[in-house]
Amino acid sequence: MKCVTGVWQDVDELRVVCHSYDGGQRSEPLRRSDGEWFPGLPSHPYARQQLSAPADTLSGVNVGELKLTIRQARPDEYAAVGAATVAAYRAAGMAHGEYVTRLGDAARRADEAELLVAVDTGGVVLGSVTFCPAGSSWREVAREDEAEFRMLAVDPRAQGHGIGRALVEACLDRTRELGLRGLALSTPQHNGPAHRLYEQLGFHRDPDRDWAPIPGVELIVYHIRLR
Repeated sequence: MKCVTGVWQDVDELRVVCHSYDGGQRSEPLRRSDGEWFPGLPSHPYARQQLSAPADTLSGVNVGELKLTIRQARPDEYAAVGAATVAAYRAAGMAHGEYVTRLGDAARRADEAELLVAVDTGGVVLGSVTFCPAGSSWREVAREDEAEFRMLAVDPRAQGHGIGRALVEACLDRTRELGLRGLALSTPQHNGPAHRLYEQLGFHRDPDRDWAPIPGVELIVYHIRLR
């Protein structure tokens, strides 16, 4: 669906070039929000390290460009998607009880919705999102003319590099492809970083749709209208 290409420009900054379907592109900094490099990433401008599949540490040094592709998940990736989703939600304090099983069941999400993944050149799953078009049983707050996305998750080892943003933008692209007029989502009240991301992308709060899936878990709704 979309490629994100990061190119080392100098010793101080890694930039990401995002290519759109209409041939346009933009360049943005690709660093952690706290200004630090990717964990384990050398500061030399011509070297980097990649995540290796299930390992706890980064490995593999490459030279040149870092490429990420966002596409539909493949069956042999479902286990990795589930593990990364659970890890991301646990790191955020949002994985509890039976919900952990639901987070880990990527195969069901792929079957009942559209499961998008962000993978690197080695095929390592770095993040995923569940896109819910009309008719999907995974929709919770979307209106008839809207799509919805859920379970946006980036492996904790890969967070802070724009992968989540790229996944949301892929959902926006998919919404436009389907001719829908909007995109909606639910997010915990306390998830400030996610709220800032959605607002930067043009989403607006919709308090009338705020809800609680279970007692003590308050979710707020964001939506965006598309032309």
